[in-house]
Amino acid sequence: MSYPSFTKKNKPKVFLFFLLFATLLWVLTKFSKQYLATTNVNLEYINIPENTLLSEAPESVRVNLTANGFEFIFYRLKKPIIEINLNKYYKEGSNSIKISREALQIEISNTIDREVVISDASQNDISVELDEIANKEVPIIVDAKLNLQKGFRQVDSIKVNPSKVIVSAPSKILDSIDSISTVKWEAKNLNKNQVKKLGLKTPNFEKTFLDLEEVTATLEIREFTQKTIQVPIHIINKPKNLTLMLIPETLTLTTDIDIEVFNSISDDDFKIICDYNKRNEEEGILYAEISEQPKEAYNTRINEKTIDYLIFK
Repeated sequence: MSYPSFTKKNKPKVFLFFLLFATLLWVLTKFSKQYLATTNVNLEYINIPENTLLSEAPESVRVNLTANGFEFIFYRLKKPIIEINLNKYYKEGSNSIKISREALQIEISNTIDREVVISDASQNDISVELDEIANKEVPIIVDAKLNLQKGFRQVDSIKVNPSKVIVSAPSKILDSIDSISTVKWEAKNLNKNQVKKLGLKTPNFEKTFLDLEEVTATLEIREFTQKTIQVPIHIINKPKNLTLMLIPETLTLTTDIDIEVFNSISDDDFKIICDYNKRNEEEGILYAEISEQPKEAYNTRINEKTIDYLIFK
């Protein structure tokens, strides 16, 4: 019978093998033992009561627990997460939730399947503060950058339907929200009416909601052309026993008119007045201003605003 022989060349390898084997046995023996040690566990809150928001609550707690070495290594690398069902401890109408030290120990023990003692002497009851969620109706503002073709004008402001939205948010946040903006609407060279679906920008606050996702924006566009009209001047606040001679007696107006009603607009649709009480006596002039004009007229201008006058008594 022959026996294996160990050469000098093989001796280091054999020694290293037995050293590693002995080290492995020592590690297994050492870390298989049960230890009492302190670790942190993270707290995660679930089932937050309806119409409330978590305002303030502890994120973790220190505990003493008994576990083997391998488990402690795992807990060091990945802290246990304990889910706390807030509805379980909530009392209707309250703005805070109290969880006793004993109840918290039970919650932690049930999750990690170990006997647990909260080691932080200052940690008695856990207090979870809640913020009430309220509702508020605010106007919708259209965020638009629109460019129209030459000769076309926007008629009135952009209409939005619906014009208001209900915002639901924590009461502290809701006070700072006065309006809700649409997403940006950009367009160039427009020459006809526009109807556009626009999404709404939700304020960047936690637990803030809108009862609408989008609105319809309507823009009325009309083609305009320039029109020149000769309009007589009317004097107001003039003494009855006074006769005035105006120089000139009529003024030329330049206005932009909706092309669809161009021919129906005349000088009778405009009125220019001079207020005698606002005259400049030293220079003998009155000041002309437009007091009436049709809604289809835009950018109306008086060619001359000062009127000379003569008084006849």
